[in-house]
Amino acid sequence: MQGRHGNDGLNVALMVVYLVLAITAQFARLPVLGYIAAIFVVLAFFRMLSRDNTRRYRENAWFMGVFNKVKKAFQNTSDRYKDKTHCYFRCPKCKRQMRVPKGRGKISITCPSCRHEFIKTT
Repeated sequence: MQGRHGNDGLNVALMVVYLVLAITAQFARLPVLGYIAAIFVVLAFFRMLSRDNTRRYRENAWFMGVFNKVKKAFQNTSDRYKDKTHCYFRCPKCKRQMRVPKGRGKISITCPSCRHEFIKTT
């Protein structure tokens, strides 16, 4: 077993997708969904036992880049909802997100990157 790739983030994601599909196939009584789930587990074991480490590292690096972007977007959204003292606005010109204090009424906001001014109510 020496020289094998082993487990990584992409394999964990493949196994999670397998579990979700397999459980859904059982409850929905759809055997086709079970076969699709089996493809994911076979792919995970293929990657785990592969000796082509450079290709598996590249696949995992690509996946982790995409996964981290999605994770960060969800985390930023949840952080905005938890923030009770600030409002978040996007600049209409450059689309940059800005944070301004709540409860100030109608204020003029200047974008720090493009210097565009717009008026919003907080």
